[in-house]
Amino acid sequence: MKYLFFLSVFTFLSLTTTAQLDVSVVGSLPTGDFSDDRGRDDDGFAKFGYGASIGYFIETGVEGLGIYPSVGFIINPSDRFDELAKEREKMNQGFSFDSEGGNYLNIPITIGPSYRADVGGGLKVYGTGHIGLNLSFVKDGEVSTNSNNVEYVEEYEINSPVSFAGGIEAGIILNDQFKFGVQFLSLGEPEYEIEAIVNQTDANGQQAQEQTFNEDLEQPISMFLLKVGFQF
Repeated sequence: MKYLFFLSVFTFLSLTTTAQLDVSVVGSLPTGDFSDDRGRDDDGFAKFGYGASIGYFIETGVEGLGIYPSVGFIINPSDRFDELAKEREKMNQGFSFDSEGGNYLNIPITIGPSYRADVGGGLKVYGTGHIGLNLSFVKDGEVSTNSNNVEYVEEYEINSPVSFAGGIEAGIILNDQFKFGVQFLSLGEPEYEIEAIVNQTDANGQQAQEQTFNEDLEQPISMFLLKVGFQF
């Protein structure tokens, strides 16, 4: 509900106010626990990602100062289920496990003050503050094997929590058209609810009882974004 409310405010401001639109492609460099892969409970196993963002610079009447609502779509591949498959292979010598899923999609919707200063020669520098909400998705995962006539499948279903989003951004604008920036983005610690379903068929073709497990995972998410965009 909070996410829908914030999206409605963003849309209202965009449609009812004179604004300068910009669209950017982004590269995402995970930081902190989000990028760690040492196997701790809060490690995210996230890798360098990509995405896009769209924003509006809304003038306030004070020269150079505006309000900047924006929304981003950021994908980070993850090795989380690859690592889980390796653990299963260590526990079950002679079996080869496959994995899929686990990639992150984050959709931060933020608003904040933005200031632009003209330094001459068609060059402007800018700084922007971001605060808002983030909707986080993790692609459902699977770890499985079909070795030695044993079929084993772990399926993971993961919910999509909402968390805090905040950050700062700085960069340059060339000829009021081309925008280059760097942004630090913190997306809080979304709490994922994970349901794991395990099915196993032994070498004799006997179906073992299906088992279901539930757990909660608080995953800190932070990243640097490299942004290249165009203003309209």
